Amino acid sequence: MTNFTMAMGWWHPYFFSDTSGVQVLFSFLEINGPASLVAALGAIFTLCLVDRYAAAGVQSARGTSSYIPLFFLQRLSGGLVMLVLMSFNIVLFVFTLVFLSLCEYVVQKRARSNDTLRTYEMAVTTG
Repeated sequence: MTNFTMAMGWWHPYFFSDTSGVQVLFSFLEINGPASLVAALGAIFTLCLVDRYAAAGVQSARGTSSYIPLFFLQRLSGGLVMLVLMSFNIVLFVFTLVFLSLCEYVVQKRARSNDTLRTYEMAVTTG
C-alpha cells in the first residue's frame, strides 16, 4: 500500500462499489453494514428533498424577504449533494441521482396540483 492510499483512507479518485467504511459527509456517518447504509440513504434522500424544495422555493420567492434564506438553503443542500456525488461510490452516486429525480418529480407534481387548485378556486370565486 502506498502512502497516497493510506492517506486517502476509504476514498478513491475513481468509481468504486464497496460501501463498507465509506463516510457520508462527516466522519461519524460511516457505512459499516446494511443498517448504516439504509440510514445513510435516508439522510441522502432527505437532503435531496430539501434541495429540490429549496430550489422551487427560490424560484417563487424572488423579490420577497424569504428569497435570501431559501437561496442559502438551496446552495448549502446543493453543495452537500455534490459532495455525496464526489464520494465516487457508485452505490451512493446512483441512489443520489435517483433520489434527486424522484424529489424533483414530487416537487413538480405538488406545484402543478397547487396551481390546479388555485385555478379552480379562481374559477369558483369569480364565477
